[in-house]
Amino acid sequence: MTVLAVVVVALSRALPVDPTSREASARPSTLRSPSTTTDASPLVSSATGPSGPTAATDPTDPEGAPGPTTTLDGDTTDGGAAVTDDRPASPGGDLEHDYFGAGPKVAILGDSLTVQSRARLRELLADQSLKVAALYGEGMSGGPISARFGGPIMETMVEEYSDDPPEVLVVALGTNDVWQPGLDPDGFERSWTTMARTFGDACIVGVTATETTEAWNYDPDDAVEVNRVIRRGADVVVDWAELGADPAYTGVDHIHLTDAGQERFASLIGRGVERCLGR
Repeated sequence: MTVLAVVVVALSRALPVDPTSREASARPSTLRSPSTTTDASPLVSSATGPSGPTAATDPTDPEGAPGPTTTLDGDTTDGGAAVTDDRPASPGGDLEHDYFGAGPKVAILGDSLTVQSRARLRELLADQSLKVAALYGEGMSGGPISARFGGPIMETMVEEYSDDPPEVLVVALGTNDVWQPGLDPDGFERSWTTMARTFGDACIVGVTATETTEAWNYDPDDAVEVNRVIRRGADVVVDWAELGADPAYTGVDHIHLTDAGQERFASLIGRGVERCLGR
């Protein structure tokens, strides 16, 4: 484990994981859906280039925070061989440095919503080689752990992941860029631009941030600006902007996910990955 991993795991484990804590990432034409739409309805949209999809989402407490099987506790199989799933599962999130599994490489950058949905994402993406960097409280451009570490952790992970780039990169960041003190849509856009340039050959799935008007100290106008960047720059958009405001999917803080929200969030990301892979 690298020094960065040790520092971040230690810090993330120290963070509160209270689901009421605060937090909570195109060129396509986005197909938006009301919260009552079933999973069979189109909630992802994509933009395809000439040769296919290519790349051109918590204030006082660190985060508190947009559709493609295996058992997570025990063994899975890879070509008939038993493989122990020993991936980390810290409640505050983890930074995974190696791909797990076989198949197309998929990487996810996320915040607490990804941490909450991580087990289901691993199930849905079991046919891919997957690694996930997701931490409570972190945005694209920084967060409380980044502040203690001395720089934006997700930017560091972008640089690390570029050494062995994925075919599909899921960016489920942006909520904290709206919600965390000291972060803003301009910083998100700068970090997104660097990320998109770094992964120019990957298909990018962008998950929009909720545009809820109910969460304390959360500015929906800033969320609109963050989502503008995501919709303009992603190859496939998972639109959580409206669904994230549905009380069926979020808890008392209007950001963090209920069980139903975790299922819906993960399934939409899965469908987004499938869209990138042409399935």
